[in-house]
Order: sequence, then structure tokens, then C-alpha cells
Amino acid sequence: MKKRINERFLRKYWNKASKDYNYNRWKKNRIVKFDYLWTRKALLERLDPREDESILEMGCGPGTWTGIVGKKARKLTAIDVSDEMVGLARKVAPGAEFHVCDARRFRPGKRFDSIFSVRVIEYVHNKDRFVNNAYSLLKDRGKIVMITKSRPCLWDITSRSEWQKKVSPLRLKKMMREAGFKGIKFYPVSIRFPIFKRGVYEAGIIPERLESKALGFFHWLTKEYNKAPVFPSLFTLFSESYIISAYK
Repeated sequence: MKKRINERFLRKYWNKASKDYNYNRWKKNRIVKFDYLWTRKALLERLDPREDESILEMGCGPGTWTGIVGKKARKLTAIDVSDEMVGLARKVAPGAEFHVCDARRFRPGKRFDSIFSVRVIEYVHNKDRFVNNAYSLLKDRGKIVMITKSRPCLWDITSRSEWQKKVSPLRLKKMMREAGFKGIKFYPVSIRFPIFKRGVYEAGIIPERLESKALGFFHWLTKEYNKAPVFPSLFTLFSESYIISAYK
């Protein structure tokens, strides 16, 4: 029987995962550090946070990106469904304003210059409500930037989840357009294959001693691809995640 994806389930899951999530996902070894560096680069380039902006992070987790954006923007608000995650995020971004709540129902009584979320929407049931609420929380001409796991992609072969529902760039673009967003653009965060033995849910072909050379190749490939991006259904096959941006 499939698990019901709701706020209570997600809070319980992320509270349990909060202690080790940041280390396991972004710091554990060369592979996840590669993903972290390209995710950070993509986020900062597309979001381009400024000191005078009011910015909202939807799904802050343990503060991985909250702390980075918080150093560049004085007025940062961050929300997450997990109170344990929010507790960790407070430590890395003490100047930010935090709320424990469901991003689909957040009503702060104010609007923001920019909104961002990283690795969130794939865990959200009823993604349309998430996108529509983000639209309502933006000021006119405000910007949104989201990073989410790719679909379809090679990781679909090596890993499947009963409750993580990834969304393709074209479907997400359609949802955002229907919500009212304009100027929608998307790019891969990085190009690499799920072939590392120390990777998460990967084929296990490349051993630790060959990681540096393989990652060096994928670093070069990502830079070359971003000079001349091709149709999104092609890039998602080889990208574990992608970034989409738009404005109100």
C-alpha cells in the first residue's frame, strides 16, 4: 500500500532525517560535493540575491541554502514543514525569520521580491497549490527560482520512491504558466551519470580511485552544455536535477 503524502507524514519523515540530511546529501563524499557545488552555482546565478530584497525560501530544510542566501539578503524568510529542520536552519541563519508550516498554505500577510526552493516540490502533494501560492506571495515582477530532481532521467532506473513524485520541466512549466508566471526558463544543474559506487542509488561502476577523473569530465561536460542547451527532455536524462526560473 502506498503511503499517503500529507503534511503529517512529511513532518515525521523530515524530523527523523534532519540530523544527518545535510551531511549525507551534500558533504559525505566527492560525488555529493560535486552536486552541491553545481547546485550552489545554479541557485546563486539564477536567484542573484541582493541586500535590499525581501526573499522567501519555501522548504528550507536544515538551512543548507538559507545560510548562503542569508549572507546576501537582509530580509530573508524561511519556512519548512519540519520543526526539527527549522531548528537547524536557525543556527546557520540567525538573522532570518522562520515559520514551521506547509508551503501550500503559508499566508504571511506580505509579499516578496523573490522566492526560491531547492529539492522541495518533488515531495509536495498537489504541486499546483504550491506553485499557485508561490505566485500569490510574489510582488509584481517578482522572481521565482526552483531546483528539483529531473524526470525522466537515468536515476529513474536505479532508484524509485513510492512517495517522491518528480515533475518534468515541461509539466512544471505548464503549471507555472497556468498560475500566471512569465519568462519561464529551465536548465540542468549539472550533467553526470549515476555510475558511482559511492553515489546514492547509483549503478556502482566507478570506484573511489577513479572518481576525480570521472567528475572532472562531467564538470567539463556541464560547462560545455550550458553554453548551448538543447531540448529539455534530452538534458534531463543525464541531469539529476534541473533549475527553473520565472517572474510574476
